[in-house]
Amino acid sequence: MSHAKALDLSGINLGDIGRQTRAVRNFRVPTAPSGVTSSKPRIAVGGEGGGFPCRGLLIISIVVGSLYGVSTLFSGNKSVHTVKVTKSGNLRRMIRMDCQSRNMVTYCTTSYDGDYVVAIGGCENVYEFNGIPFTELQKDTLGNYVIPGAVDNTLHIKDHCDEVVATVDTGQQTADTLASTHGMRTAGSIQKLVWITEQCYKDFTVKIGDQTIYESTPVTMIKSVNMAKKVAYVYESDVDYLTGSITVLGTGCKSPIVKYVKRSV
Repeated sequence: MSHAKALDLSGINLGDIGRQTRAVRNFRVPTAPSGVTSSKPRIAVGGEGGGFPCRGLLIISIVVGSLYGVSTLFSGNKSVHTVKVTKSGNLRRMIRMDCQSRNMVTYCTTSYDGDYVVAIGGCENVYEFNGIPFTELQKDTLGNYVIPGAVDNTLHIKDHCDEVVATVDTGQQTADTLASTHGMRTAGSIQKLVWITEQCYKDFTVKIGDQTIYESTPVTMIKSVNMAKKVAYVYESDVDYLTGSITVLGTGCKSPIVKYVKRSV
């Protein structure tokens, strides 16, 4: 049997429960006292606590715009100068020479100054140009001989050959000292001796002044350049006192020996 006491609810109107009026609260923003100016909050660009202030951004924009305007002003006033490059020198021309053969020599003439450029074609035994042996001459990139121009504008070629084609290069004048037949008649120490003959000699004896250069020396021991029927022998001196008359003798045949000399200047 339960001993709990019953709850006495007498005197309480159950209908009044939940009908109580809620208290009304009035909220007012307090105004600043008179004479006091309220400060406005500063607005930050780029989020709270970051970015540049508006005034700084405005100043940077003005500076950048001013610099651009100044640069545009100066670049617009800059004048463009074109430098014209001119080439100096003589106009190079290749003029054909008039060539004729007679008495075992081919003669070519011109009225122009310059070096002579000669194509020998099938002329296998052309060995001398204006008294200069072929061993002394340079060749151009096409294999043509280049001969220094002569004072009389004439070119003498030995042996003669009708296939020779000669031109004068007006843009080039060689001044090199080369071995030639003219060196036999001038003074000065001998720097180089060249002799050309047929390919029938077996040995040579060469004397210059009182000096014996070769004595019965086999041709295989002497520097040489062969042609179809002829051969050029070359001796170069390494002293500066070699002077006097030149004698070249050989055994094996009696073909003529043509001598060329280069002397010190």
